This record gives sequence, C-alpha cells and structure tokens, in this order.
Amino acid sequence: MLGRRIRSRIPAVQNQREMRVALIEEWDGLLQGQIDGLILTLAISHHNSDVLPNLAKVQLHLQYLDDAMYLTRKSLEVGPSERDAWQQYFILGEIFKAYGYYQEAEVHFRHTLDL
Repeated sequence: MLGRRIRSRIPAVQNQREMRVALIEEWDGLLQGQIDGLILTLAISHHNSDVLPNLAKVQLHLQYLDDAMYLTRKSLEVGPSERDAWQQYFILGEIFKAYGYYQEAEVHFRHTLDL
C-alpha cells in the first residue's frame, strides 16, 4: 500500500532522502487516518471492547503509555470474557515493558499464554 502511494507521488521521488521523507509522510497519514477512524468509532460506541484495544495499540505505538494503559484497562472492564481477553493482557504486557517494568510485563505475558 505504501509503495503504491509513493510511486504515484507527483513529482516522483528522485533520491534516497526524498524516499525517506515520502515514507514518513505516508506513514504519518495512514496512522492519522487510523486514529481518526478509531475515534469516530468510539464516538458511536464508547464501550466497544473491540475498538478500545485497537486504539490502545495506536497510543502505545505513539508512546502515550498512560493513555494506552487507561484504554486497555477500560476494555477489560466493559469487554470480553476472561477467556477472550488475551489481547488486552498482551497489550498490558507491552505497555509495562515500554515502561521498563519487566516483571509486571512478564506476569501479563504469562497470563496471555494461559488464556
């Protein structure tokens, strides 16, 4: 998808530096589009346990760890049965790993495997 968008740019990419800039611009555009779509979905159904973990993953990718933590925990409150909550526990493990809390991350990763 990114390759197709970069190849169709006008003017065409001429060198490696322009390619790097084009990739960053296209990636930012895709990411913003994903965020906008998830926010619109949340406006329609703010207790949607499928949307909350996806938005949490975007927040985690952007290093908004507190927001990612809040959304993931909220999705566990309103969300799936314990058996189907593996994704939320995995995201929590990733968040704790990003914070540098490796023991807490390990607990959540193990819980993911147990589910």
